[in-house]
Amino acid sequence: MIRIFDAFFCFSAHDVALSKQHKSISASDVLKALEMLEFSDMVEPLQGELQGSYSLTSLPPLLTANIFFP
Repeated sequence: MIRIFDAFFCFSAHDVALSKQHKSISASDVLKALEMLEFSDMVEPLQGELQGSYSLTSLPPLLTANIFFP
């Protein structure tokens, strides 16, 4: 069951990235996907962790779109 959620979550983050015409998934795309999947209670703690070590705009891409659609 967890694998199904992981795949659904990754595809949701991928959709967010594509809607912005990006080829890779960024941290902000992951946070937006969490909100879309109604896990908004996880967004604030994750933002705090990310901002503690990086700014959201300077994070490297997490996944490339080619993983899902070669």
